Amino acid sequence: MNLPLSRRLTALALALASSGAFAATTPLSLNYTVDTLTSGLYQYSFNLVLSNASGSWTSGQQWDWLVIGDSNATHPGGFGSDWTWTSVASGTYGTISTGSNGHSGPTVGVGVSALLPGWTPSAVGDSLSWSGTSSVLLPAGSLYWSALAAGGGASTVQFAVANQISAVPEPTSAALVMAGVLGLGLRGRLRKSRAAV
Repeated sequence: MNLPLSRRLTALALALASSGAFAATTPLSLNYTVDTLTSGLYQYSFNLVLSNASGSWTSGQQWDWLVIGDSNATHPGGFGSDWTWTSVASGTYGTISTGSNGHSGPTVGVGVSALLPGWTPSAVGDSLSWSGTSSVLLPAGSLYWSALAAGGGASTVQFAVANQISAVPEPTSAALVMAGVLGLGLRGRLRKSRAAV
């Protein structure tokens, strides 16, 4: 049976939505940087911001049970338990979720548990920050996060993509850039010495 194009597109959109390919609309943005510490170890610094880019925020909304580097069978490749906390925001705590409710990864809880009441931002621009280390380097666009508890009219967040602010250069790329800079420096020096002759 051949379905009309509009029905096929609708079916495709529903299939993608149910598979988690689209993150729910959220007024939150999770931004992060990643820095190379030593061979095979990376420092991740996160900042969860009430950006209200979606225009869906209203006063009193709250979120808790934040899983970062989130993974499951549909979204593989997170941190898993390869994580060491280096800092958490005041009034929060860090732990590791392993398969809880289909989510795995480092978890930030607000208050004394991952249940509500949670983080209740009072204005656009409010934020929470935390950091940790891992031997896992997740490529830009593949670090998922979720907020599994929500209240005050907020929606949970399921496998949203975090925004990487600065990229970690690959060791070979960094070496090539350094070689290029040295080459340009030598070339300029040679030109100067030739011009002086």
